[in-house]
This record gives sequence, C-alpha cells and structure tokens, in this order.
Amino acid sequence: MKKRVISLLAALLLILPLFASPLPKVEAANVVNTPFSAVFSNFDSSQWEKADWANGSVFNCVWKPSQVSFSNGKMVLTLDKEYGGSYPYKSGEYRTKSFFGYGYYEVRMKAAKNTGIVSSFFTYTGPSDNNPWDEIDIEILGKNTTQVQFNWYKDGVGGNEYYYNLGFDASQDFHTYGFEWRPGYIDFYVDGKKVYRGTRNIPVTPGKIMMNLWPGTGVDGWLGPYDGRTPLTAEYEYVKYYPDGVPQNTPTPTPTPTPAVTSKPTPNSSNFVAVFSNFDTNQWEKADWANGSVFNCVWKPSQVSFSNGKMVLTLDREYGGSYPYKSGEYRTKSFFGYGYYEVRMKAAKNTGIVSSFFTYTGPSDNNPWDEIDIEILGKNTTQVQFNWYKDGVGGNEYYHNLGFDASQDFHTYGFEWRPGYIDFYVDGQKVYRGTRNIPVTPGKIMMNLWPGIGVDGWLGPYDGKTPLTAEYEYVKYYPDGVPQNTPTPTPTSTPTPTNGIGFRKGDVNGDGAVNSTDYAAYKRYILRIINQFPVNDLRVADLNDDGKIDSTDLSKLKRYLMRVIPEL
Repeated sequence: MKKRVISLLAALLLILPLFASPLPKVEAANVVNTPFSAVFSNFDSSQWEKADWANGSVFNCVWKPSQVSFSNGKMVLTLDKEYGGSYPYKSGEYRTKSFFGYGYYEVRMKAAKNTGIVSSFFTYTGPSDNNPWDEIDIEILGKNTTQVQFNWYKDGVGGNEYYYNLGFDASQDFHTYGFEWRPGYIDFYVDGKKVYRGTRNIPVTPGKIMMNLWPGTGVDGWLGPYDGRTPLTAEYEYVKYYPDGVPQNTPTPTPTPTPAVTSKPTPNSSNFVAVFSNFDTNQWEKADWANGSVFNCVWKPSQVSFSNGKMVLTLDREYGGSYPYKSGEYRTKSFFGYGYYEVRMKAAKNTGIVSSFFTYTGPSDNNPWDEIDIEILGKNTTQVQFNWYKDGVGGNEYYHNLGFDASQDFHTYGFEWRPGYIDFYVDGQKVYRGTRNIPVTPGKIMMNLWPGIGVDGWLGPYDGKTPLTAEYEYVKYYPDGVPQNTPTPTPTSTPTPTNGIGFRKGDVNGDGAVNSTDYAAYKRYILRIINQFPVNDLRVADLNDDGKIDSTDLSKLKRYLMRVIPEL
C-alpha cells in the first residue's frame, strides 16, 4: 500500500435508500419518452413532489416539505436541526412524479460543503414502486467537494463507486453534471465533458429523477463524521432529460485518457529477478519519508537490511520524531506492467501490523493511483488478503485461508496481471481470480512492514511490540506470464469456513464470502421481495442470535462490511 487512505468502505455497499411511500408499479403510460426540462422558478406540483417521510438506514434525517424552497430561480434544499421528532435533523428531497428510462440526464447545481453529508442527483425506483431496486447516482460528498462520486445499482446490487477529480470546488459555484444511460453502459459527464463509462451490471428499470441533501449515520468511514453544523444548503438551477441522448449543442469530447507514466523510464518488458544478497542501488531504493494516513510509522533506510541472503524489514520504536515507530519500505526504481509477479517471504506476526508485497503508482509519479496488493495481516497469519485499486477505487478485498502460518516459514505469493483480470497464487497454486475494475497503469514493485492507526477494525489494535521483522528471499517478474516450470493447477475452491461449526455467519447466498451481495439479499428479504435466502439456515442469517432476521442483523452486517466491527 502507498500514500493513501484505506477505503474502509467498501465501496462495496454504501447508499441504500429506503423510500417508504407506496407508489404504483411502473407502467408504460407513466414513463416519459419525450424531452423534459425543469427550471426551478417555483414549485410545480403537477410534475414534482416534496418528500414527507424518513428513509431510515444511513440517512440521519427526516424529509420535510418545508426544507425544499425556491429563491432567485433556484431550488434550495436545506439541512437543519429537527426538534421533538425521531431524527435529530430534517432536510429536503425533491423528486418527479413520473418515471424516466434510457436517455441523457443533466443537472446544474452547487453542492453543500461539510464533512458527513451528501448532495445528490440521481434516478431511483425500488420496492416502494413495486419494482426492483435500480438506481444511478451522482453524489458530491461534503468532506471533499473537489470530487464527485458516480455509482449505480441493478436489482439492489451496487459496488460500482468511481471517484472523479473535478479540478474545481463544487460548493463554490454552479456546474453541470449528467449521465447518459443506455443498455449496456452509463456515460458520466461534468460540464459537458464525458469523464467515465460504466459497463458492469447496468440497471434496466425506469426510475424517478431525484435530488436530496442528507447527513449520514454509521458511515463515517465513507462520509466522515457529521459535526451537526446547520443550516447547510444545496442549490439546483435546472434538470433536463433527453431520451435520444446528449443534445447536439452539448459538447461531448472524447473521454480523457488514462494518464500515462510521465518523466519515467519505459515500463520493464523483460524478465526481472532480484535475489536479496545485498542492496542493489541500480534497481532498488529504500524509502525515506512518511506516508501518513493510516501508516503509524516513518520509513527509514536503516530499517531495510540484508542478512543471510534475505532482505529484512524491521519495525522498531522511533525516538524524537513525528511518529512513534520506524520501519522499512523497499521499492524498484523502474515501473512494471502486465505479467506475473512473485515473492518468497516470511511475514511478521502481531496484531495491528501488515507485511506486504505489491505494485503501486499514483500522484507522486504523475499517474492515477493504480495498485495490486498481497497483504498478510499480523493478527491472523494463516490468511492472506488480496486487493487492488484502479484510479483510487478499491473495495476488492478477498481473504484466502492459507492452510499454514505465514510467519513460521518462507512461502511464495504471486499474481498474474492481465487486461481484464488478476490471478492470485500461493506456493504456485492459483487460488483466486479478480475481474472487476482492473488497474491499467504500470507501477513499481514494493514491499513494506507497517503498524496501523485508526484501523483497529481491520488490523486489530497494535500493542507497540518491537522489534518485528518481515523477511524476503526474492522477487521475480515475467511479462509473458507464469513460467512453465511453475505449477499452475486449477484454482482451489472457496475455503471452507473456519469457525468450526459448518457454516459462515452472514453468507446467505452460500458462495463462501460475506460481501455486498449478501447485504443486497438481506435488504430484499427485509423488504419482502424474497421470502427466504439461498442458504435457508437461521444460524447463518441471524447475526445477533435473537431468533429472528430483521434490520438489526442488517445493521450489524453493514458495520462488518465497513470494518467498524472485526467479525460477525
């Protein structure tokens, strides 16, 4: 991992709106198929409605019609304190009465700025409309209004978050944001410029056009903690919809290409093998800085040493500096692209720490943040965690049960990175394939050992034990893929749950993992869209063991997936 805030979201889930008012199922007559334009000079009750209910879930407010107002040709949503009700805050949601299908949607808006809140423009339909939950989101998080988050859901399954750097502060002036929704893809626009295309699991059901402003609860890892500041406002000038697509007078330049590695050598395209008998200054460098964020140490060259044919990273106390600990990071000077990467290493064992092998590039290289991780968490060295990031978007964590203790002996760990997939290996055996949002930018090969801070739910609390060491025997890279003399048996099946009771709490679809797909199934069950889970076993779904399955179990699963709690 390198210079980043761990995305404790997982991205995998997050906004899960529950719109409580019962509405008729979408019929053809209710779907608008002609151009639609709304300039917000006043409240048009024939076309729009002001929400007057509460969503619940992560929305820590009640919607009140009083919080939707019109002034100087703008529609204004106001978040304020609520007294004497079930929620501490009240805010506004404005939505169409009609449904809209494929086409181009655009809003001109100015977002609210404050940690813990969201200003949004989106389409939604769901169980309250007697439809599947299909949704397309443009969301500006108040904690960082220089970015916009795009996301979408099909039948309740999301996990498609993408963050785009705007190049301006969305809370300072009005800008246009839009998306063109078609079968098979969604193109997202900012100020008339196409900036991102999504092609995975695209929604199909017409939805209502909506805007809202809301404070979160239980999602501090995503939105940041809300400090209770009020009033806050988000302003909207207009909404437009064109069923035939982006109008001709709207600029539609080609999407910006992924930035190339600049001012760096051409990515290595030949076999590369490093056996760690000594420090090769031609190929490698020792980090001499601090990452900050969740890394509670400073990198020091003194913490990278060589002994008995091994490179050793040592985590120890640091005296008189800005950090309580110092440790080592070893990295190549060159960049490497698609191919097979392998390390032979022995991890450190202690709660609160990480021993890693990974590729990384990012803003420090004038590149997007692309990364592929093999991480062994010191709290459980019988597992390895795989993960990857594309343009700063992660949430792809997968835990593989090793069948051995990675801190007791040397083992090989590797990955083959190709356009469209990453295959992960342990001791020459392919154990997992990832296919979603695969990185594309060449990166440097890196290894580090570090203690965490503020991520106890993920790593466990670090107890300050020192010194701790992680040892590395070699690193290999083969651009043509796994070498022929490396065993490549069929991937192992998903590991059997290790809780010793024959089932895994929360894995209601029985695929061996607990993730956003299970979360979506819980939502559908609680909303009575389905009447049983694929794994029809109360012991699996009843997370708090109270003999029933309800929103308390859903809340516990959400907290687990966001790493607020370490286990179910």
